[in-house]
Amino acid sequence: MATGEVQVGTCKDKTLAEEMAGFSDSAPAVPCTEPHTLETYGTGTLPDAVKALGPARPGPEILAGVAAEACSYDPIRPYLGATAPDQTWGIEVFVKFPTRAEWTAGVRTVLCDLAVGTGGPPRTVLPLRDALRYTDSARLRMCRAGDTMVTCDLPHDGERAGDVDASGADPDRTARCEDAARAYAGGPVPAAVTLRGGTAECWITGETTTTGTVRAGLVAR
Repeated sequence: MATGEVQVGTCKDKTLAEEMAGFSDSAPAVPCTEPHTLETYGTGTLPDAVKALGPARPGPEILAGVAAEACSYDPIRPYLGATAPDQTWGIEVFVKFPTRAEWTAGVRTVLCDLAVGTGGPPRTVLPLRDALRYTDSARLRMCRAGDTMVTCDLPHDGERAGDVDASGADPDRTARCEDAARAYAGGPVPAAVTLRGGTAECWITGETTTTGTVRAGLVAR
């Protein structure tokens, strides 16, 4: 599929790790409800100095150096349907540039793609657009098993319920966390604050391991 024809929400299935890591992607689109590895959440903009290069496409050092600038992280949370308490884990960004032939022809569109999980290539049958609004969103949510971060579809004993104000004494932070956890889960749940740098993370905790999410207000697809 030509780079310039890819729309936001397009999914593609890459079968090899080398394809995932490649600078370009001309694979055909597949339905996002079928196994796929990449989903386009937006298109990026190259710096003017790089866009002006040609006719040959710039080398990998130049492309790698502008990848983070080309694809902003800002649209990701709105694309996923995340609200303030929703914290994600295991989502990676892949930046895809025009092929060499497209670049020579004047195409400068940059695709900003999301992938779920690590290793792989990772595959999913879940569309990522607005995914955090649905009951099957545990695979995208941040949980922990002991001190190890995992997605909430895996066994865990804590689920991130957002951040709270870090000011004040421990009892004050804990009270704010309990309020946040109650809003997140739709009812009273055990919660505790983890201070990480200047951030007060609120975690819903449990004495036993579980799978899935306790997020309230989700709907079935």
